[in-house]
Amino acid sequence: MVLKKIAKIVECAGRRRLILPIFFDVEPSDIRHQSGPFELAFKSYDKMMDKAEVRKWRDALTEVTGLSGYSLKNNANGYPRSLSSR
Repeated sequence: MVLKKIAKIVECAGRRRLILPIFFDVEPSDIRHQSGPFELAFKSYDKMMDKAEVRKWRDALTEVTGLSGYSLKNNANGYPRSLSSR
């Protein structure tokens, strides 16, 4: 599961590893605040999964969105339109 991998990446970052987030066609603020589609997904995870595990995922996503990275947006035909640093 991707959320487990993100949590592991954040854990390894404490061992002097670099994380360079790329946010593809998503608003980093939606991830940071777990709003929009992320809010719905986490409500579902809270009901189905171990709460401590879900808390790790939430914390990892919040930490990653606080890092400098890139935001990649799609245009109407599905191709990447722009890459911007944040």
